[in-house]
Amino acid sequence: FFGRCEDIGDPGVLAGLAARCGLDPDALHAVLRDGRYRERVVAESQEARRLSITAIPAVVLPGRPPIVGAVPYAELHRTVTSVLQGEAR
Repeated sequence: FFGRCEDIGDPGVLAGLAARCGLDPDALHAVLRDGRYRERVVAESQEARRLSITAIPAVVLPGRPPIVGAVPYAELHRTVTSVLQGEAR
């Protein structure tokens, strides 16, 4: 959406993206109208701020500060591997 300058704040744009992903655009509109997931989105946004996540993508691993933004694959792989192997930082 950034590369194509699409306004993802526009429900019509979101519906088009949903359709391209195989999702039901009418269901998306219904969810946006009734606010079904609003509490969850707000809670997750607050949690992200608490963890100092300021951008996407972001990866949260146990015992590590969040990895925020696009990082080289080798760095991400090294960090995830060390967490999976139980290495202390």
